[in-house]
Amino acid sequence: MVKKMEKLYQIENLSFAYDEEDVIKNISLDIDKGEFVGIIGPNGSGKTTLLRLLNKILKGKKGHICYKGQILDKVEQKQISREVGFIPQETFINFPFTVSEIVMMGRYPYIGMFGFEGKKDIDIVHQCLKITDLTDMGNRLYNDLSGGEKKRVIIARALAQEPESLLLDEPTSALDIKYEIEVYNLIKRLNQNQKITIIIVTHNINFAILYCSRLILMKDGNIYKMGFPLEIIKPDIIKEVYGIDVKVNYDIDTGAPYLFPIKVTDEKNNKLLFEKPGL
Repeated sequence: MVKKMEKLYQIENLSFAYDEEDVIKNISLDIDKGEFVGIIGPNGSGKTTLLRLLNKILKGKKGHICYKGQILDKVEQKQISREVGFIPQETFINFPFTVSEIVMMGRYPYIGMFGFEGKKDIDIVHQCLKITDLTDMGNRLYNDLSGGEKKRVIIARALAQEPESLLLDEPTSALDIKYEIEVYNLIKRLNQNQKITIIIVTHNINFAILYCSRLILMKDGNIYKMGFPLEIIKPDIIKEVYGIDVKVNYDIDTGAPYLFPIKVTDEKNNKLLFEKPGL
């Protein structure tokens, strides 16, 4: 008997506009609990806006989002703060906080502005530091860390909320490949071991293929296509959405697709930007 998946988000005919211009255009989709979903697409396609709508940072112009069967607008912000962790692309912290202090900030939905942390809060912070391999860095200043270490701290802060889902906006931007792999492996472990639903916006298509169970490909505020990576990552689809020619190969062990560009043209200015040597 096939187990019926429980819906986390149900989006129906959702639109959103900045001023008068729609950036999300009448989209509909479901996201199940426990999924690892990647949202991909060119700049300006609406990826980050969609993520912010899911986190109730923005409110749709029309249509609606259901969260766990309830209209999102009617869900209390405290519940969202406890159940949904949001990790922005960039986090700026100007004060000399330690790593442990930053992670403790994730307990705010439980402690409140004027409360004091108790033993449970301290234990959860220690657990989050352990999960993110930061145990030995608790007393270090956040601003003294490397980019990859800082990103793990922000993930640990979100984990301190005890979330059921994590929404991540380009979590590996500006990181080198070593830290990029480190962050993606951490997110995958959280999905598999902690059963946390992952919804991630990323420009790294090959990493999205490797780690995500399902992809949502966006173009001009619309969902162009969604499905398994094998269904999405095809030369004609990438050409239509991104305007570049790619070659898709398949991993000999896993069968997973991976792509690399063979020709990139600025069609607006009729200019060749890149061409694979030998073409």
